[in-house]
Amino acid sequence: MSSTTRTNSEPGRESGSRLARLFEHLPPQAPEAEVSLLGSMVIEPSVIGDILSVIRSAEDFHRPANGVIFKEIIDLYDRHASVDIVQLEQRLDDGGKLDEAGGLEYLVDLVESVPSAANAVHYARIVREKAVIRQLIIAVGEILHEAHHSTEDAQQVLGNAESRIFRIAQEIDRSQAEPLGTLIDRALQALEQSGGQPLTGLSTGFHDLDEVTCGLQKGEMIIIAARPSMGKTSLALNVAENVSAS
Repeated sequence: MSSTTRTNSEPGRESGSRLARLFEHLPPQAPEAEVSLLGSMVIEPSVIGDILSVIRSAEDFHRPANGVIFKEIIDLYDRHASVDIVQLEQRLDDGGKLDEAGGLEYLVDLVESVPSAANAVHYARIVREKAVIRQLIIAVGEILHEAHHSTEDAQQVLGNAESRIFRIAQEIDRSQAEPLGTLIDRALQALEQSGGQPLTGLSTGFHDLDEVTCGLQKGEMIIIAARPSMGKTSLALNVAENVSAS
């Protein structure tokens, strides 16, 4: 019996060991892309607007010093609509953050790291992608810890896990900005396809709601929010019935 127990437990121990080794690895990061991105922002501040449609915050940078520099660049640009290495060095020094940011020599290296800002958005996407993977790793770790130690029922633990992953997915969706011209063209095409009618998607069966939303659009996620016992489930069921009948 003891031999059987030992054999059955070995796969679990081996799986746990492999998982432990994974968490010992350095988290995904892109140090060269971080440096090149910051250098691009300093030598060509006009790219900052495009970069902010990709990078969510200073926390997207793996190296803390780079996050500090990013935040100061954004603050400088907001105040003066311009950035250069002299302004940046002075601002960091005045705020007592120059050493935390790596010093003047590091700032010079940033500027000299890229010949132009042509690939700034590409660098930003690399940095953001690595940040998302790090967030996912943290979420998985929290899910594992809760799965091992939670006293809640399995459905609640599963719901909490789904919520963590869903929040990360939402951040990805929000960061995928599109040019205004592209959105306008898409809206015009939808109107042309509908023959000029305001309803461009599936009708919900509720006229006032259709008037506001133009119907249920492809790729949308609709969230019905209200206090308990206000009829959310009934509304969702009625919409589903109306859509299926149309």
